[in-house]
Amino acid sequence: MSAAFLDRDGVINFDYGHVGDVLRLEYMPDALEAIKFLKSIGFFVFVVTNQAGIAKGKYSKDDYENFMSKISEDLYGLGVQFDDVRYCPFHKDALSEEYYHKNHPWRKPNPGMILDLQNRWNVDMNTSFLIGDKISDLAAADAANVSGYLYSGGVSLLDFVMEIPQVRVAAGHLGL
Repeated sequence: MSAAFLDRDGVINFDYGHVGDVLRLEYMPDALEAIKFLKSIGFFVFVVTNQAGIAKGKYSKDDYENFMSKISEDLYGLGVQFDDVRYCPFHKDALSEEYYHKNHPWRKPNPGMILDLQNRWNVDMNTSFLIGDKISDLAAADAANVSGYLYSGGVSLLDFVMEIPQVRVAAGHLGL
């Protein structure tokens, strides 16, 4: 099955730098609608996000989980959910040895989160894609052998998604 791998900060929500507090949650334009659309045309929707803020002591794992719970709650209100989420709290500048790892295989630009989801969900990488807001996201996509698209904001995420070739093909097959 096809999948959309979405980075979180800068794609789903605005990235104000180490966003871990629910009070700082502000969605990118039409982000939730884009997720709902992807689900409606049969895509798995996964989140793959580096969370260095945990390692750097900017916020806790609980803060991260509360933030993701709020996003999930808002999606639930639209009748959809993420299929799965992967996050990497590891960073070379971690304050705690618990999270210290110079080159964790899940930390983008490494492809570990994407490959783990591919194996867990039997994803067809030829019809799948990743949307990220950083070159490291695209590098992870390339390393996982999946198409990557750079979203820099400024336009609706739904409009951006509608222009992705894999989405156009899937929507066309459904007569949309």
